[in-house]
Amino acid sequence: MMKTRTMMLAAAVALAVPTVALAQGVSAGGGFGPGDGAAFGRGGPMQFDTNEDGTITREEIDAVRAERLASADADGDGAISLEEFEAMAEARRAERLRQAFDRLDADGNGIVSDDEFAAMADVMFSRLDVNEDGAITPDERPMRGGPGGPRDHRGPRR
Repeated sequence: MMKTRTMMLAAAVALAVPTVALAQGVSAGGGFGPGDGAAFGRGGPMQFDTNEDGTITREEIDAVRAERLASADADGDGAISLEEFEAMAEARRAERLRQAFDRLDADGNGIVSDDEFAAMADVMFSRLDVNEDGAITPDERPMRGGPGGPRDHRGPRR
C-alpha cells in the first residue's frame, strides 16, 4: 500500500508541470495546432491578440516580439546572447514550477501535504483509468508526445 502511494505521489509530481502547461494551452510538441503555442511561450497564439479583438495582426506579433526581445536583452545590445536566453528560459521554468506547486497546494498555505499530493495522484489516476477498473493498462496509458498519439483517448487531431 505504501509503495503504491509513493509511486502515485511520484507520478503526481512528474505530471503536475505538464498538466499545468496543457491547461494553459501549451503543448509539449510545440506545434501550432489547437491548444499549441509552446513556440510562442505561455498562452498560445492568442496571446498575440493584444487588443483582444479575436484577430492577430502582423503588427501585434511584431510588438510582442519586440517586447520579449527587450525584456530578455539584459545588456541592451539589441540581441539575445545564450546567457540571456538561458536566463529567460529559467524564469519561465521557475514560473511553471510555481504554478504546478500552487495546483498541488490546494489550501494555499505554501506547503503541500501528503493529503494534497494524494488528491492530485487520485485525479490523475482517475483520468488515466478510462474503464474505471482500478488499473491502468497499456492501452489506457497515453503515448509520449502528447495529444493526437495512437493512444490519445480524445480522438484524432483536427
